[in-house]
Amino acid sequence: MFLLILAQIVLVLASWLITAAMPDVFPRSLLSPEGIRWFFGTFTANLQSPWLVWLLLISIAWGTLRASGLLKYDHKVYRQRNALRLVCLEFVLFIGVMLLLTLIPHAILLNVMGGYASSSFSRSILPYICFMVIVMAQSFGVVSQRLNSIECKERQWRMEFACLLLSLSSIYLSFNYIVL
Repeated sequence: MFLLILAQIVLVLASWLITAAMPDVFPRSLLSPEGIRWFFGTFTANLQSPWLVWLLLISIAWGTLRASGLLKYDHKVYRQRNALRLVCLEFVLFIGVMLLLTLIPHAILLNVMGGYASSSFSRSILPYICFMVIVMAQSFGVVSQRLNSIECKERQWRMEFACLLLSLSSIYLSFNYIVL
C-alpha cells in the first residue's frame, strides 16, 4: 500500500516536472489548477469505468477463493475430496453452458456476423469466469465446512484490497490525464 501512495506522489511530481521541462509535449500537470479540478471533478466518473468493475469482480472472486480453502486442498481429508468432486461437476456444467451458448448455430452470445469479437461473449467472459470461481469456491467451502463464518481477518484483507484497487485506478487515470 505504501508503494502505491509513493507511486501516486511520484506521478504527480513527475507530471509537474515534465510539464515544466517540455510544455509542448505534455501540456497537462496534475498540480496545475486544471489538473486539480480534473482530479477532484472526475474522480467518481473515472471510477465508473468497466475495468474497475472487472477489478472488483476479480477481487470478490479472489477473496472467496482464498477464504474457501480451495487453494489449500488436502486430498487426505474426506470432506475436501467430496467438495472437490462437486467443484469438478460444477466446472463441467459451467463450461457446458458456455459452450452451448457459443458453439451451436445461431448462438445467443455471438455478434451479428457470428463471430466472437465485440460480442456478448467477449464482453461477459471475465464476469462469467468470476461468477464461476465464486460459486465453485463457495460450494467447496460449504461442503468442506471451511466457510462456517466470516473472520475479522478476512474482512480486513478485503478492505485493504479495496483500497489497493482505488489506488491503482487513481494512478492509472492520473497517468491517462497527463499523457492524453
